[in-house]
Amino acid sequence: MPDYSDSALESPGSERCVCAGAHRPHSCNVIAQRDLGARRYVNSAAVGAVIWFSVMKKLPLAALVLLLAASATAQDAKPDFSGKWSLDIAKSDFGAAPPPESIVHVIEHKEPSLKVSSTQTGPQGTVTNTRNLTTDGKENANTMRAMGTEQAIKSTTKWDASKLVTALKVDFQGMTADILDSWELSADGKVLTISRQFKTTQGDFTQKTVFNK
Repeated sequence: MPDYSDSALESPGSERCVCAGAHRPHSCNVIAQRDLGARRYVNSAAVGAVIWFSVMKKLPLAALVLLLAASATAQDAKPDFSGKWSLDIAKSDFGAAPPPESIVHVIEHKEPSLKVSSTQTGPQGTVTNTRNLTTDGKENANTMRAMGTEQAIKSTTKWDASKLVTALKVDFQGMTADILDSWELSADGKVLTISRQFKTTQGDFTQKTVFNK
């Protein structure tokens, strides 16, 4: 078998014939050198191809990681409810209850703090209440005025994805009600929808109020 080792081919002018072993000038050591060079070229090309395919295989994974990171960042971004919001009666649903003449919420939202000043006008006059909430799920204590009376209200507020959910309990004219409010902001940030669930001793019902900025 021909000796194609580097030692046999180190000296291009060697008279040793790598094919027959005879000590005479022969062109086959030149041929052998060319063959070795060709094999080295093929090996180098093979290594390069492996590296190239390895990089190409990693590129989609890297792109996927970046995409997932961007998606996670987008999901982590919470809506800002700050602004002055006026009730859109035509788009709201108060169920069996008569709608008020107007409701205006003025909201200051600096995560995790939320200050909500609400002014409601109806047949019995105008009432303004201010609530200070936190979105971390901790209990918040506020005072609410309604029907000429005041009562202490305890509530908890927390995020449910991009929705802000507040749970509270009120006593109204001898009736206890568990209330669950879910706030949702439109994609353009100009419409606030509050879905409210009531659970009372006299039955359960829902309301939906829509506000424009």
